[in-house]
Amino acid sequence: MPVPWPLPRCRGGLKPSPKVLMSFFVAANLINYLDRGIIPGAPSEIDAFITGSNDIGNVKNVDVYLGITQSMFIVGFSLAAIVFGHLVHKYPPFRLVGIGLVVWIISAIAAGLSKYTKSFLMLAAARMVSGVGEASFQVVAAPYIQDNAGEKQGLWLGLFYTAIPFGTCIGYGYGALLAASPAGWPMAFFLEALLMMPLAIFCFLLDDTAHLSREPALEDRLLAADALDYPKEKEDQEGMEEGAEGEKLASSPAVEEHYPVVDTAKQKLTSFEAREDQAEGPTVWEEVLACARRPLFVWSSLGYAGYSGGLIGFSTFGPAFVMALGYFDSEYEASIVFGVSMAIAGLVGTPLGGLLLDWKLRRGREAGRPGFQAAASQSCLANLVGTIIAGVCVWAYPAWLFMGAICVGACFMFLSTSSMNLAVLESVPHDNRPFAVAFSVLIMHAMGDVPSPIVVGALKDQLAPDCTPKDADDDKNDVVIPDGCDHQQHQLRMVLLFIICWLSMSSVAFGIAWALAIKKHRDGTLERHSRADSRSASSVTHH
Repeated sequence: MPVPWPLPRCRGGLKPSPKVLMSFFVAANLINYLDRGIIPGAPSEIDAFITGSNDIGNVKNVDVYLGITQSMFIVGFSLAAIVFGHLVHKYPPFRLVGIGLVVWIISAIAAGLSKYTKSFLMLAAARMVSGVGEASFQVVAAPYIQDNAGEKQGLWLGLFYTAIPFGTCIGYGYGALLAASPAGWPMAFFLEALLMMPLAIFCFLLDDTAHLSREPALEDRLLAADALDYPKEKEDQEGMEEGAEGEKLASSPAVEEHYPVVDTAKQKLTSFEAREDQAEGPTVWEEVLACARRPLFVWSSLGYAGYSGGLIGFSTFGPAFVMALGYFDSEYEASIVFGVSMAIAGLVGTPLGGLLLDWKLRRGREAGRPGFQAAASQSCLANLVGTIIAGVCVWAYPAWLFMGAICVGACFMFLSTSSMNLAVLESVPHDNRPFAVAFSVLIMHAMGDVPSPIVVGALKDQLAPDCTPKDADDDKNDVVIPDGCDHQQHQLRMVLLFIICWLSMSSVAFGIAWALAIKKHRDGTLERHSRADSRSASSVTHH
């Protein structure tokens, strides 16, 4: 059945270098996560909006609805990621990214307009639709970086994922600053929509084959690095079976001695041109089974769920926590200090984790170990150390110790960001990677990001109902903590302990994945899925 083309093709458009396109992904991710920090940075203003909305009215458990606003975008993201992860087999990936960014811009404008319509449901719906836009580039970015960054894939993945903590934490201050201004918090959404517009336009100016571009000699380095991981015994066996199908790459001596890896960019382009005459790629169900039947993928996704659930549960209510514990009297100061602490942790930990991952991958290749082992071990140990250090905040009473434990602990946890994503990519065949990213995101959010803010908000309302910031009677631009919170700080710390326990699930799950990988490697059953393993299937890199 021919592949449908409902969108006009773009040939003769821009073909930037991979570094430009990887930088594009970093910029888009930064603006996207700036958006994530707006609502947590202005909790009192959003609380006032919720209680004054026409469709919700005066509610007591306002923290639950605040958590819903953070969770709704994850619902849209998770569902749309599955769709985009499958569509990249059929359509130019950057065209899909452009469409997604347009949807994201519309959702940001709608979120800002919700204040003027006094509709909480409009805000919640807009937040959900924003996740659709994010999904379009998240499922493309990681596989593209892995294919094009060569021996620096850890560094580039680190830069891409640094946008998560850095953008979110900047968003705290950004949201708090504009919420306190005469323009109000809607202006934060309007301005970020303007920032994203040039990136959306850029996508529609790209040639449909722009994702096949290569830096000079990068392809050779990429193929050589891929071949070094491929077991020699498996090469001999499969080389005999495939015979003439295994075309040797004479240009790379390191590749000559191993199983032949993927076609060159020119051959990929030929494959792209012939897509209309080829049968459809795998069905969604086939891709689901390809991922779900691999224990390493399942445990990696569960580990990511523990990590993300704990972090977003804490980040959503972080400024409210530090105010309720008496460390700050001003919401603006609380948001700024908390945001700066997390930004420092993210800026230090995430790229450093990428560099560490590159070093571990090089050591692993020299020792003949698959890349998954390096990714799983770093994910397990970094999250374990980070969770232990962050757990000190439950019993820390001095402000410097409390904030220090959070900052240092988060820094160690951010060391695992690149490795967790690489573990997902390494746990499935090459051509299932975009869908694996989408499927892991669905698992991660279903068991992490979506329930976490709601559960933490409900638990906080139940155990410490008097610790929610309220508008001061004399000045609506200022907020205070009710006097009754002094007697509920022990309960508030129990909520923190609950979040730490949620975080601990990450190191446990990755520990299991690491142990399984070691066992499979010793038994000779751990496969390194190179590009050659999947060249007959559909792929984001085969358009």
